[in-house]
Amino acid sequence: MLPPLLRYAYVLLPILVAPLRSAPARTRIGRFAYVFMMTSFVVALLVPASWGVPMTLAGTAIVTLSFLGSFWQSYAPVWSRGTPRLRG
Repeated sequence: MLPPLLRYAYVLLPILVAPLRSAPARTRIGRFAYVFMMTSFVVALLVPASWGVPMTLAGTAIVTLSFLGSFWQSYAPVWSRGTPRLRG
């Protein structure tokens, strides 16, 4: 449930708080994270639960780290200066 919520936050946040830089370009790491997550979800349906649960957790963790990396690239410079700029 975490990756979809992060996606909504990542899409809606630029409406409220202007990032210092433009949106980061899509990277191979981000694509790998998505493919890994989807593959782990599909494989988790085919293997016993003792293997499936850790696989889904790993896929979710990798995508979460990918989102956090993109978020950091867009917003870290704004926060390092103090107060974020609000769009009005």
